[in-house]
Amino acid sequence: MFKDYPWGAIAHCTHVKGIGTYKDGMEKPRINVVLATSISRERCKKINLGYMDPEQIDIENYEGKEDKGILVVHNAGETLYRLADGTIPRIRE
Repeated sequence: MFKDYPWGAIAHCTHVKGIGTYKDGMEKPRINVVLATSISRERCKKINLGYMDPEQIDIENYEGKEDKGILVVHNAGETLYRLADGTIPRIRE
């Protein structure tokens, strides 16, 4: 069914939303990904991601709700760029 799609794009979709189900031409993801971002709501919707206005978020309302499927990862973006030794790589300009 997806033989004409780039494998990298298919793999990325799986990495972002995990293994879901696909039936009758419709995908039902295992999780819902919501971005709190300056990327527009329209663009998020176009790529099948949820959107939240970062200015309207009170993190304390989400903490401690792991039993409800909500996970807060403080400084998650920073963690993505740390090296194994804990240092942060310099960005080349």
